[in-house]
Amino acid sequence: MAITTCPACGKKMSNKMRSCPSCGYSVSANAENNERAVLQRRRRKKYSIMNQAYMAIFTFTLGCFGLYYFQSKFAEEASNWLEVLYQISMLLLPVGFLWYVVCRIRLYLLKKGA
Repeated sequence: MAITTCPACGKKMSNKMRSCPSCGYSVSANAENNERAVLQRRRRKKYSIMNQAYMAIFTFTLGCFGLYYFQSKFAEEASNWLEVLYQISMLLLPVGFLWYVVCRIRLYLLKKGA
């Protein structure tokens, strides 16, 4: 009795079971269905990572815009809330950049099959 992964949900299950206890996917002798389920799960993960990369780009862009906008406003009038918004913009820049780099590394690893 060996432990395998379910092609649909990726959870561990026994190779003697005919269906996954987690999702109920019927593991049949038809390898084509299993292969299709693995590819579909991989595609979903890829799109999820790509969506996160887009959110990271948006975060970085928001930080750039905030840095530009609040720096000019802060020079005109000194205010506590403008300083806080400026600091938040300063924080969004490295967070967005690092998030994007991590997403790209995850996509590379997913493509390599690791």
